Amino acid sequence: MNVTKFAFCIVLGSILGSAVACAQSENAWQPARQWSGTYTKCLNATEQAELLKKAKDGDVQAQDTLGSLYVSTCEGPFDASKGLELLTQAAAHGNAHAQVMLGGLYQNGQQVSKNATAAAAWFAKAAEQNYPQGENDLGMLLMTDLSVKDEARAVKMFRAAAEHGLGAGAFNLATMYDNGAGVSRDYVAARKWYARAAELKNGDAEYRLGMLLEAGLGGKKDQASADEMYKRAADHGSQDAEIKIGRKALYQTTSPNSGYFQFVMAMQMLDQKNKDYDPAKGVKFLEKSAEIGHPLAMSQLGWIYANGQAGVNKDEAKAIQYYQQAIARDPKFAVPLNNYAWILVTSDNQKMHDPQKALDMALKAVALTDGKNGNYVDTLAYAYFELGQVDKAVETETRAAQLSPQSESIKKTLARFQAAKQQAHK
Repeated sequence: MNVTKFAFCIVLGSILGSAVACAQSENAWQPARQWSGTYTKCLNATEQAELLKKAKDGDVQAQDTLGSLYVSTCEGPFDASKGLELLTQAAAHGNAHAQVMLGGLYQNGQQVSKNATAAAAWFAKAAEQNYPQGENDLGMLLMTDLSVKDEARAVKMFRAAAEHGLGAGAFNLATMYDNGAGVSRDYVAARKWYARAAELKNGDAEYRLGMLLEAGLGGKKDQASADEMYKRAADHGSQDAEIKIGRKALYQTTSPNSGYFQFVMAMQMLDQKNKDYDPAKGVKFLEKSAEIGHPLAMSQLGWIYANGQAGVNKDEAKAIQYYQQAIARDPKFAVPLNNYAWILVTSDNQKMHDPQKALDMALKAVALTDGKNGNYVDTLAYAYFELGQVDKAVETETRAAQLSPQSESIKKTLARFQAAKQQAHK
């Protein structure tokens, strides 16, 4: 078998699996605070023409709407310089939405040079008008950009946004109490503000509130209320909650709290075709992702150590440790089950040789993929062969060859098993 055929595909959308419920420590969750987000309604040509006339006549609302449209992802009207000009005009006349839009452009370096000070100034102008999106996004900038970082002021901004009815503001304020950022850690206050955000159908707030209810942090334990909160959170888009209640397998998640983004960064750095190719850093990012608990990272580290890739020495014992971690994290993840089984039937280290255990795990991997993965069926055939079940090995390897007709490795293995069968029946 060619060892490279078990490498992960960087196109993560191709990885499929079954749902499994996974527990998560109440203190392991690291919240991804929320920007306000902006919504721009796409307009047809006639509507744009009418707005343009009004904007030229000095209509501030038209300038804001059209300027926002020009810097949006709507098809057709994108015009960065014109959008910036119109938004600047509207913002100068006190339009809070335009001020937040400008703040966002400076914060992200879109259409203008990235400038945190300018972004903060525009967000502050909107905040001075009690505009909740301006308050919240100023708070976010104060938490995320080191050049203007001010946790205490961020707390004030999030509180103002929350009191003005913005769900993201309430959620962000709750996370500050939850983590003791800018304020003393206070789970009672965290519960209060998560509950406020949950009333506005904020899925992340509902999920974290469920965790606090389940753990008894900030109040009494209430498993029934926690379970209901998890369900609501899943309904409102929380991937963490979908994992918790079993709607989604852990290795399928793209949640910021799962280690997924560290995994993606790692895979980019491990891709020799990528300009950021750096295998040493890639392994470090995988280790960080695995520490957070992402089974894809655990399994990929197992493959790297099993094959001595990415600049690390081959270490099958360490590979097995990572595969075991991945399986413990997600028992229905077929990749580590198969790869672990492969080591148990092919390792040169006789201490690791355990074909019966390999058979059990290979059967699970094949079942989880409905018997349609030729590589996994190949591993199963090896297990049968190592157990002396030569006829069963030939039968199974024949199926593997049918599933993977291009695999020269499987063809050679089948020929070897068939020769052994003929020898056994002489």
